Amino acid sequence: MINERFIALVNSCTTERSKHKDFEELTGIKRSTVKAVMEGRQRMNSEHLDLIGQRFPEYIYWLVTGKTIPEAGQVSPDLSGTRTSLRDAVVSILESAEATGTLLTPEQTADLILEQLNARQDDRLESEEAI
Repeated sequence: MINERFIALVNSCTTERSKHKDFEELTGIKRSTVKAVMEGRQRMNSEHLDLIGQRFPEYIYWLVTGKTIPEAGQVSPDLSGTRTSLRDAVVSILESAEATGTLLTPEQTADLILEQLNARQDDRLESEEAI
């Protein structure tokens, strides 16, 4: 059901310790509402879906239907590698640049991020093929 997919989305883009707060910051949905929906005490409504769609447009079809259309950019958090991968890639690049005292242009930074993400996606695809 949609609440189960909502929980999966929240878990995929937040930390365990502050998931309700983190998701509120990402979407604007009050943390008390996030918690209530996750606990099954409240149902999602159109306003929640709108806020989620603004922040995660690539997940909205999956969230509502449970289906994906990768060729249309409509994926699930599992298929997209989650926002955590992007954050990890950026942090890795910035830490390397800081450690070496290297100043990167925005273009160089973007190229390095794309390289990191492509490498991670290749690793993920190899893991899926092995299964």
